[in-house]
Amino acid sequence: MGGVAEKNEANMGRGSVNKAIVLGNLGQDPDVRSTSSGQMVVNVSLATNRTWTGKDGQRKEETEWHRIVAFGKLAEIIEQYLKKGDQAYFEGRLPPKS
Repeated sequence: MGGVAEKNEANMGRGSVNKAIVLGNLGQDPDVRSTSSGQMVVNVSLATNRTWTGKDGQRKEETEWHRIVAFGKLAEIIEQYLKKGDQAYFEGRLPPKS
């Protein structure tokens, strides 16, 4: 047939994916700025929690912080609707470590 699904399956071993999904709570209000060209940029600190039971049987919890950066229209939407403590879902790519 040669459909899209078949082509994707054939390339699965050769390709790669850089996709992240994060659901958490804002640790502070969004930090809004503009680039020198006037494009809006927003930085968000997002907290996620993980819980587990330790070897001692006690429940343990750890908070991890994620820095989210958005540009343009998405930055405007974040500024308008999100504030500290709000739950938010972000989907995007992970930048390479420098």
